[in-house]
Amino acid sequence: MAKVGDDCSPQSYYYAFSEEPFEEVLKFIGFKMERMDPDCVEGRFIVNEKSCQPFGVLHGGMSALIAETLASTGAVIASGFQRVAGVQLTINHVKAAPIGTEVVASAKPMHLGQRTHVWDVTLTRSDSSADVNSQGSRIALGRVTLMIDPLGSKVKDDQQLVPRARL
Repeated sequence: MAKVGDDCSPQSYYYAFSEEPFEEVLKFIGFKMERMDPDCVEGRFIVNEKSCQPFGVLHGGMSALIAETLASTGAVIASGFQRVAGVQLTINHVKAAPIGTEVVASAKPMHLGQRTHVWDVTLTRSDSSADVNSQGSRIALGRVTLMIDPLGSKVKDDQQLVPRARL
């Protein structure tokens, strides 16, 4: 079975995203990807007991996990399926999302450089009582900075150095 990092072709990446255990946490909470392209990565889920903290609202760590996953997915696609590594994640939790809330998560690139990408991620309520584009529907806002090709293209072919790489 192909794994991301072994073969970063588009086919293996999409296959790995849908089949590999590296996204088991998102599957565990019922997250469904709806769009994956260089301009936007988007998905949704319904807040449930598996994604909550003890007070029955979306756990902030889940918001961070979703933000980094969507931004990393977008960076892999936008970089031409190179290996990426997250180097910074910030997230602001601005409104609670109780159990039963449908959440839409959307990641969009703010900077697409050769060595770094910066992606903004927004988690919003998708219910009919809230306009998804309004400030009142926002649950969390995140920014993710990623390093592109952290091993460097020359190192990838050196089998003695690859096992020693920390990324």
